[in-house]
Formats: sequence, structure tokens, C-alpha cells
Amino acid sequence: MTVTRHAFSADGSVDEFILTNEQGTSVFVTTWGARLTRFIIKDKNGQPRDIVAGFETYEQWQSSLLIDDPYFGATIGRVAGRIHPCDSVTIAEHHCVLPEIQPNKVCLHGGRQGFDKKLFTATDVSAEHARAA
Repeated sequence: MTVTRHAFSADGSVDEFILTNEQGTSVFVTTWGARLTRFIIKDKNGQPRDIVAGFETYEQWQSSLLIDDPYFGATIGRVAGRIHPCDSVTIAEHHCVLPEIQPNKVCLHGGRQGFDKKLFTATDVSAEHARAA
């Protein structure tokens, strides 16, 4: 497997990793929200096809948040699914009632600052631990 890293955002603050196996299957993952941006596999005719819905650039992803976050390729954390404002959640011994933060009055996939919007630090360890992944 090969691992390639390049800038995903115009300012270079967000990276994208491309993991490719010997058969040519590639997975693209960003450090912003650990989002799966592309998954390239060969179709029945041997032609490579991207099977992930999403956007080409980080800036396009950011623009989509202004409309309504589609959560394309998102890593969902803390809470997966919808939580209604009257519901409560226990997270690591902290009991909290989630506020109304979505237009449809539910908290979806961890809210406005879920894992899908965090900037992660990533390190390529493939040379050290080739079988780790």
C-alpha cells in the first residue's frame, strides 16, 4: 500500500491522504473531520470510479456548510443520529441537554462542532508499521 499526502485547502492548513493498494483501489481522507472525500474502485469493466458523494475542494465543502451540512463522507463522533432538544445525552459522566441548533430543531451527528468539523493531526506510519492498517 502507498500513502500520499498533499494540501487539500488553498491555504495548506488541511491535508488529504491518499491510500492506494496493489489493485488500484484508493481511499482519500482529509484531516478536516477525517472526511472520506473519494473512494476509487474499478467497475466491472476495469474502469476506475469514485463511489463517494462530495466536493472537489475544501472551499467547496466549507460553502456547503452555509446551506445545510450534507455530512458527505463525515466521521461521526460523540453522537450519531438525531437528538431532539428535549432529549438528553450522557457523555463521559457529563449529563447535558443539547440545545436547538439545527433549523429542524434537532442536533445532528454531534452538532455544529462535531468530530466531522474538527481539524485532526495525522501522521504517516506506513513505513514503520506496514501492516498496521
